[in-house]
Amino acid sequence: MVTPNYPMTLTPQDLESLMIHTRSAVKNAILCLLALRAPRHFRNGGIIALDKKICSEYNSPEKHHIFPKAVLSRLHVKHRHLLANFAFIPGELNREISASKPSEYFAKFKHENAQFDEILETHLIPSRPDSPIWTDNYEAFVKARVESIFHEIEKLVGTISPLEVQLESDPASVLDRLEAETRTYIDGVLSERVGEKYWDVIPQGTRELAEKRVAERLRRHPYERNDDVTNYERLTFCDIMDYAQIILKNWQYFEAVFGSRGEVEKHFLNLKEYRNALKHAREMNAVERKQGEASVEWLFRILERARMAGSDLEEGVSTTDAAAPNGQNETASSNNENGKWLTIEERLLECSNDLVTQYFQELLSQNPRRNRRGSAVIFPRQGKLRFYVSPREDYVRLRQSGRFEGDEDRWRGLSHPTKKVSNDTRLVLQLRNSSDIEAFRRFVDSDLAKTQWREFPADSSGEDGEEVDTE
Repeated sequence: MVTPNYPMTLTPQDLESLMIHTRSAVKNAILCLLALRAPRHFRNGGIIALDKKICSEYNSPEKHHIFPKAVLSRLHVKHRHLLANFAFIPGELNREISASKPSEYFAKFKHENAQFDEILETHLIPSRPDSPIWTDNYEAFVKARVESIFHEIEKLVGTISPLEVQLESDPASVLDRLEAETRTYIDGVLSERVGEKYWDVIPQGTRELAEKRVAERLRRHPYERNDDVTNYERLTFCDIMDYAQIILKNWQYFEAVFGSRGEVEKHFLNLKEYRNALKHAREMNAVERKQGEASVEWLFRILERARMAGSDLEEGVSTTDAAAPNGQNETASSNNENGKWLTIEERLLECSNDLVTQYFQELLSQNPRRNRRGSAVIFPRQGKLRFYVSPREDYVRLRQSGRFEGDEDRWRGLSHPTKKVSNDTRLVLQLRNSSDIEAFRRFVDSDLAKTQWREFPADSSGEDGEEVDTE
């Protein structure tokens, strides 16, 4: 399917001069945009019913001014009926506002309603302390409201990236995801380049602090075992600046991707300040916010670059083996339309099988070992990989790397036939129902650690869950 890519020619200046009584497709589109946001009542927060009465009244130049006409008349403002000065509000509220200044009636509503800022956001009316509504500055208000409306248009037409949208709506979740991906990447690189005992190359101060935090947790939760704490789990007890120190101390393994020590130090410091402000609900100035958001995007791009730098056949699938049982190319199906590998979380959004979704939610809650791309969970949790486990639209895809005696008989009870790939050195399995999932879970819990594997020259799987196709 061809997606048209038309340039957006609309500018904020176009919106600043747009009048409410002008016959214009742009005006109608903006009214629809405002209506779709489910605008709420300034005083009580209820969703305003956009029925025929209120929508027909909206065309009257006497209705729904944010800066009332009388106020603008006293200020000798000529353009009183700009679209940026209108909002969907019912007649009774409009009459209550009457000729009051915005600084007066908005202050009253803010005092009465704890959700005041959220309510004004539904109207795209800026309400921060520096908003012109608090100083009754009409010209500045028009520019600020136009900026909010134009920003919403950019989000809808795609000129603002999904990451920017997420940083606006839920920045804390974005940071949590970024930290998880950074941990996964560090764990993968050091497992591959140093080995499963890479904890010895972690900076001493970071190592001691993480181990202290692990010990504190075990004191609070003595029923948790200490003897099987993995390196990845130890990394979860580190903070964002600890990750920077790990990267810098082991620069020979990370230089090819990160490029500059100075950039690492600068961006991780920005991330630290940004994260602390969010976690402690501290007000950020515009510079801090922009620097933090820029560093979030920088690190996501670095991690994406690292993922894409690996083999396109990450799981050791040769081009002849890559065809899935249904004829679809398995490697291609792991990517989205832009060629980017989909993470487990992204794949679960497309999953239609509730059992699959539930299984991966359970896995992810245990901080599992992942491959670098974040597209699969790896078993075992340490040492040489044996299984990649990743979601598909309606099943769990299982890739067994290597063979063990009787493995085909072991998996014969699964609901879907086993497929041999890579000159019979690997198996591809599908878990499609609860019996299949339980069979694999029992094998991991009871038999995986004691299984004797047959190794093959072509089995070039790394310690971190990346396989290189040597065929």
